Amino acid sequence: HEVLQLIVGMIDSTKGGEIIEYLMAQGEVEDDFNNLFLAGDCLSEVRNRYEIKSTNIGLLNRVKDLIHYDLNSTDNKYRDEANLVRDLRTKAVVAVATHWQDHRDTLGLLKKLARSDTDLWVRATAIEQLAKSYKDHRDTLALLKKLARSDTDLWVRVRAIEQLVQSYKDHKDTLAVLKELARSDTDLWVRVRAIEQLVQSYKDHKDTLAILKQSALCDTDSSVRIRAIEELAKGYKDHQYTLALLEQAARCDTDSEVRVRAIEQLVKTYKNHIYTLDILQELARCDTDSWVRATAIEQLVKAYKDDRDTLALLQELARSDQDWQVRIRAIEQLAKGYKDHQDTLALLQELARCDTDSDVRCKAIEQLAKGYKDDQDTLALVQELARCDTDSWVRITAIEQLAKGYKNHRDTLALLQQWARCDTDSWVRVTAIKQLAKGYKDHRDTLALLQQWARSDADSSVRVTAIEQLAKGYQDHRDTLALLQQWARCDTDWQVRVTAIEQLAKGYQDHPDTLALLQESARCDTDSDVRCTAIKHLAQGWKDQPWLFEFLWDGTLHEPFDRKEDWDENPRQVTLTAILEYYPISAY
Repeated sequence: HEVLQLIVGMIDSTKGGEIIEYLMAQGEVEDDFNNLFLAGDCLSEVRNRYEIKSTNIGLLNRVKDLIHYDLNSTDNKYRDEANLVRDLRTKAVVAVATHWQDHRDTLGLLKKLARSDTDLWVRATAIEQLAKSYKDHRDTLALLKKLARSDTDLWVRVRAIEQLVQSYKDHKDTLAVLKELARSDTDLWVRVRAIEQLVQSYKDHKDTLAILKQSALCDTDSSVRIRAIEELAKGYKDHQYTLALLEQAARCDTDSEVRVRAIEQLVKTYKNHIYTLDILQELARCDTDSWVRATAIEQLVKAYKDDRDTLALLQELARSDQDWQVRIRAIEQLAKGYKDHQDTLALLQELARCDTDSDVRCKAIEQLAKGYKDDQDTLALVQELARCDTDSWVRITAIEQLAKGYKNHRDTLALLQQWARCDTDSWVRVTAIKQLAKGYKDHRDTLALLQQWARSDADSSVRVTAIEQLAKGYQDHRDTLALLQQWARCDTDWQVRVTAIEQLAKGYQDHPDTLALLQESARCDTDSDVRCTAIKHLAQGWKDQPWLFEFLWDGTLHEPFDRKEDWDENPRQVTLTAILEYYPISAY
């Protein structure tokens, strides 16, 4: 392309015009109209445009047409229409502003596009091109100020603000507009962007710091206060009032996220200040919000791990804080930062056994298994909790940690088998089954146990899990296919039939019996969810078969669905959806 442009610039204008006419006649949609954009690049190299006036105007009109390229054009029906149209329209705006900057209509067109085009990308691009190519025109600054202050679209206003600062930083009105928007605009993101631009371009102006302080303390929106706090800590670290303002925000702001961000900025910027540690300790103990307290705990360990009070405070919070989320965060930080301290192991053991909250006990178990796997007491404690804890999620956590960390211990397999058989909670049994299938697939008992649970467990979720593990781990076993077929046809539980159908379609699509079974289930199963599942898998797996359309169409005519509950899925609707997806032409 660059070579072609050079050639056009070197040859006679008339010959250059012929090259441009040739480019204009080439493929358009299939090449994203790149022929026209290349023609525009070549036009800029022509020595004398007056000699090819008709070509010049013709190309201009062609490119201007692309600014409003039709989203509904059938030419791009099977493409990513939104991206194609956006790129074409914005490239066309840039091309007009670049190659026809001196044309009498271009400025007016750009102003019109910036004010009122229905496409936001076009408006934003027009704003950029006005500021770039017509910076010194008497109307451009006024238009940008108007758009920044009062346009109905946020994105257009933000883009206008950016172009004001970029192109008119030294104009007397630009700073005034930014200050006005930062203080009092009704849109929070306009205020945020104005604050950012003030700091970026007018950091040393006498009013910028005052506006930041006002925004950090008084803005009605937390996002604006957060951005002002961040800019203060970043740009005015050494100012006499910044530290005090951050301390006030960390302690007193009504929004928990603002307090969290203020804490982070305090530690990042003023770690060595004499009061920062005291503030973190205070907030870790006393803030009313658990997120704020957890953040203070994290920052204490991050910045003041070796302070004499930090460990004691974490131990206190882990044991006795009234908020379970704070206790969990204290446990995590103790295990992370003080793993080798003499008291940490004993504290984790105590919390794993005795904390009143099951989530806290789970977290203590995880940290014990992660950090103290080889301690003589850890295995026994995890086994005890897996057996005896009154909360099923604690037992589940303990089972998972046993299977993960002690797979080869002599007791683990037997315990997993016991829990899979006998635990009173179905989710505990499900977890044990998954761990058996994952870690002991080749053990002589595992297959038989999975088959037993899949056949006869009283809980459908346990049976479903066992079926899934059989299909996943024993697809090639001689019994698995027959069992799946049996469950898909005859099981009394609809969830079991659904799972069996899914596994057959996934793992045995090419088996000669699978298609007939899915067709039978789609037509004849007494449960609508089962019929829906079979229909979906038929449509997905056999969409290229000539008989499928007739099968689906017949299903829409003879489907006996009668809605009993609001959440019941309608097989007729599933069938019609499949027809429209896979046969869009045949459906009309």
